[in-house]
Amino acid sequence: MIVANTWFQIHPRRRWTWSSPGDRSRNQIDFILMKQRFRNSIQYAKAMLGADCGSDHNPVVCQIKLKLKAFKKAKRSPRYQFEALKKDEIRERYNVLVKNKFETLVAVTTAEEKWNQLKDCIQEGIEEQVPKKARKEHKKWITTEILRLDGKEKTGQTLS
Repeated sequence: MIVANTWFQIHPRRRWTWSSPGDRSRNQIDFILMKQRFRNSIQYAKAMLGADCGSDHNPVVCQIKLKLKAFKKAKRSPRYQFEALKKDEIRERYNVLVKNKFETLVAVTTAEEKWNQLKDCIQEGIEEQVPKKARKEHKKWITTEILRLDGKEKTGQTLS
């Protein structure tokens, strides 16, 4: 963590954040703490003098300039119901399919090529014979009752 309002060289009157009753002494006791990762995004930080907030403390403000990036979600591979292979009919079709594909492969000399062809046979068999899992539909966070209480249902507006 870094203290943002000590990061910059500013005039002493913009530093103090608290004044004692009777304005006898002034100190800097209020701070803005930030993660060090965002240190370069701070434009300035200072105490705002003369703010009418009913306190002997002056508010401390900080201007930040952020550039947010949109994260890309990783592409997920389809999920399969491997429990279906426990059924005799699906298991038999899968075994026959993989066996036929493996027998039709050309003679290969290296172990790596054999492994790649075997892997491809198994993956193709799974794609053809094993059913995919259904995607779960997320429960909507806003209900018609909430819309009714808000008054938006009457006007035909909906939130998405």
